[in-house]
Amino acid sequence: MSQPRQIYRELQHKSSMYQQRFSTGGVAQEVGLMANLPIINLQTQLNAVQNTVQTQLNAMQNQLNAIQNQLNTMQNTMRTQLNTMQTAMQTTFDRFNVTQQALDMRGYARALNSRVNDPAVIIRPIPNLQNQMPDTFPNNISQLHGLNRASLNTLLSFYGLPSNGTLEDRRRTLADYIGIQLL
Repeated sequence: MSQPRQIYRELQHKSSMYQQRFSTGGVAQEVGLMANLPIINLQTQLNAVQNTVQTQLNAMQNQLNAIQNQLNTMQNTMRTQLNTMQTAMQTTFDRFNVTQQALDMRGYARALNSRVNDPAVIIRPIPNLQNQMPDTFPNNISQLHGLNRASLNTLLSFYGLPSNGTLEDRRRTLADYIGIQLL
């Protein structure tokens, strides 16, 4: 057989094969199978991957937001605690200063009172530990001797001293506390 005839027969054979394939039923079948081709199915797969990644990113964003909220809460709690501690420290420092000033004033007044050797010389009042001065205080040793039981008890209570014993014991307790010697 000659070569052109052989080529012609092959073309006829292939042509009839294609005709059978692409007849109305065959074309529909071929088009239906196209979805199984990897290149056609690629967009669907990419969309599925994109949706999965987006879902995971959203979950991670929610977790980060929760962590940020926890950090903000912790920061606010720490700020509140720090402010409370600073206020407490300032209050303690202020009390210490008041107490220190009271002790200084008491020491100074006692030093001056210890030099009094005349019943008419002025004696200095002494503040209590809260740095408060008594409402009434004898001006000199003579007035201290003239204090009655109620006045002595008021002064002893103001200084936190015991108010037991005789009237003379109470006078001596107050005199010792304010730094004078009873004459």
